[in-house]
Amino acid sequence: MTDSPVAYSSSMLGERVTKLELPCGKVQHFEGPCGAERLVKVELPLEVQHYEGPGGKERLVRVEGPYGHVQHFEGPRGAERVVRSETSSGSTHHFKGQRGKERLVRINSRQGRVAYFEGQRGEERLVKVTMPSGFTMYYAGECREEEMVRVTAANGTTHHFTGGSGEGRLVKVTMPSGFTMYYAGERHAEEMVRFTEADGTSYTRRTRPATKKAGALTNKKKSRPQQTEAQRKEAEARREAEARREAEARRARVVLRWQSAIRMQIKWNREFREKTAKNAVDRARQEKRRRAANAAKAARPAAPFTPKGPSGPEKAPSYREVPSAAEEAKRASQKEEALHRCAQHRVQNAKREELRLEQIANMQEALRIGFSIASGN
Repeated sequence: MTDSPVAYSSSMLGERVTKLELPCGKVQHFEGPCGAERLVKVELPLEVQHYEGPGGKERLVRVEGPYGHVQHFEGPRGAERVVRSETSSGSTHHFKGQRGKERLVRINSRQGRVAYFEGQRGEERLVKVTMPSGFTMYYAGECREEEMVRVTAANGTTHHFTGGSGEGRLVKVTMPSGFTMYYAGERHAEEMVRFTEADGTSYTRRTRPATKKAGALTNKKKSRPQQTEAQRKEAEARREAEARREAEARRARVVLRWQSAIRMQIKWNREFREKTAKNAVDRARQEKRRRAANAAKAARPAAPFTPKGPSGPEKAPSYREVPSAAEEAKRASQKEEALHRCAQHRVQNAKREELRLEQIANMQEALRIGFSIASGN
């Protein structure tokens, strides 16, 4: 069966075509004068296509799919390529490449997170993620096997990681001042073994030397007894158990510190809510008093009319001294100075409020990151 039109206005009768309904369910919409109609929209069972351009050269510019999915296209007719895709969750996917070879290069989430990708179509790999808080995470590896290798904070501090997927461990931390710390050990149990200053001076962390006993000052060297295989395994097991206990204790201390900080933040939030509610009650009470005072003033009877002229004995006329030009200038300068001080005070209050909000936001972000580190995510 051919897609012949079922209901339309024929241009042969002097009428312009506005819509074509085909048996397959496709509906085409046209605009323009008679004989020069151009396609503007095509309705399909699962999507709606939008077109732009003169008649005979219409190009696809947008496709609206189900559940709020929208794709945007660019390029001439027959070579339209996907450049942007919007999902119902609020994220935006950006693409590059020729038609049929479009590759994903960037994803912008609704929360402000941006993920960058590299590679050919179907093999795009994650290389970088930027967070609204200023953190930047770098990744390496093949598609779907990426692992985080570096994290840079907003202040310039960079953490370097190594290891397989899910087993990354901290190996180095570089500071903006040039200070570099090196770490060794298993994941979540890393310890600093060396640090380097900005001038290149390097220091190695060593264990404290054992104290000499009374009978140790002798020229004769004591031979160390040989250990059996069972003794060596037992000693190795003891060392591993000690390292695990130390790592668990360190983790418990970190969790305890972050829990304390979270409780403090919850306490501040509760006090803030209580003060806000109290201010609302006080404001409502003052508004009620103001309305009562206005009502009483409106209900107060007007004073009786008093004719013009003095109501008491005549007094000698009084003369008010007119201020000189110097006094007027002095008063004007004092008024301008007072207004300037008020403006400066308002600006200082606004800056303090912005600083306070920024500190609260930084603390919340630090709490979130610390909690994620403590929980191992």
